[in-house]
Amino acid sequence: MPSPSTRPEVQLTTERLVHRYPGLAHLLALLTTLALLLPSGAYVVFSLARSSFGTTTLGLLERLSLDGLGWGIVIALLLAPVAFLASFIQVSLRATTTLRADEQGLHLTAHGRTRLIPRRVIQGGIVVPDAIPRLDLNLTAGRTLSIALQQEEDAAHVLDSLGAGPERRRVAVSVGSAHRELAAGCLGFPAAAMLWSVVTTIVSQTMFAMGSTAAPLLDLRNLGLPITVILAMATVWALRRLVRPTRVVIGSDGVLVEHRFKNTWIPFAELQEASAAFDALTFYPRDSDSPVIELRLPEAVAEGLAKRIRAARDAGATGSAEARSTELLERGGRGLDAFRADLRKLLARGAYRQSGLTSEDVLATLADAQAPRERRIGAAIALRIAEHPEARARIRIAAEASADDTLRAALEEAAEAELDLPTLDRLTR
Repeated sequence: MPSPSTRPEVQLTTERLVHRYPGLAHLLALLTTLALLLPSGAYVVFSLARSSFGTTTLGLLERLSLDGLGWGIVIALLLAPVAFLASFIQVSLRATTTLRADEQGLHLTAHGRTRLIPRRVIQGGIVVPDAIPRLDLNLTAGRTLSIALQQEEDAAHVLDSLGAGPERRRVAVSVGSAHRELAAGCLGFPAAAMLWSVVTTIVSQTMFAMGSTAAPLLDLRNLGLPITVILAMATVWALRRLVRPTRVVIGSDGVLVEHRFKNTWIPFAELQEASAAFDALTFYPRDSDSPVIELRLPEAVAEGLAKRIRAARDAGATGSAEARSTELLERGGRGLDAFRADLRKLLARGAYRQSGLTSEDVLATLADAQAPRERRIGAAIALRIAEHPEARARIRIAAEASADDTLRAALEEAAEAELDLPTLDRLTR
């Protein structure tokens, strides 16, 4: 696998750049949630504590948290519409811009000024073969950058130069707009608050009429407002989950489809084909008993995703390790001490003569997208234990390219953590 410095530099021109900032809208939505949740939870806790212990300090804290809840409602009513409007923010530049992609990142030059987007900020990208082909780059903090280009091949060259190609970086694409999710929060909260206010009032009056107010935990007369807020927020959370867009994460080892309430992991070894037709992206599994997955989305985006999936699958297939005895990298039934000792011996000088396994084989196993998860984790651990000079860099590359959440988390920890016995047990369990 080539290092970033060996990738060729690419220089192109574009007539349009579009920056989008959905992360700002989600940040405002989070602040809206905290403005309601924190004082509501505090009021419930202090109110129950005051009912049980009756101290003056708890009574003061109860009143302060109730005042905070009032201010929280005001802040939420102000931030919610701002968060929804922020989801539409985008900055479009219609001017001839020179793009240069190299090991540092993406250089944008327009009107005599150059701006650098560092490689560490670029999380992935996808080529969208629309009427005017474009390159959509995912940046940190939820930002995106869309670049209109003349040819699809130009976009692919930019991705390769930035180290964001299918074999080096996973890419995540939302299938649909986030506007519905934010609208559900902005419009759903007042409606849910009104509904639960009526419910808590009826329940409180009914319980009072039945004479159950002797039990402080069941007395809703003083807790009606915070309980209403908490129930309304829980309702909005469920509503937002119900309408949130599906996300497709494409890695070097497979595709993760994040639905509203569950995730579907499709390793390339189990994927027969991914095709785009009739405004849909369809996943056909190799196993005829497994369900076919279909996602509705614009034709150009579906075609772009299908091409990215095929490129990632082909790159993983051509890079499959032809290593000998790589099953030795799996823990199997060995104890931790024995497994760690065996891994240390595995790459010791001359050990390959007995095992038939070399450091090149272990590196190839780590990079092999079709190798079993446990074997790739074992390869990463073996390289770290043996203090291989390229261990951390290669493990990070493998983690950045994987769409398998479990594998990616294990590889990231193997690259950074000291491999003591508890860590080793957690990674190989």
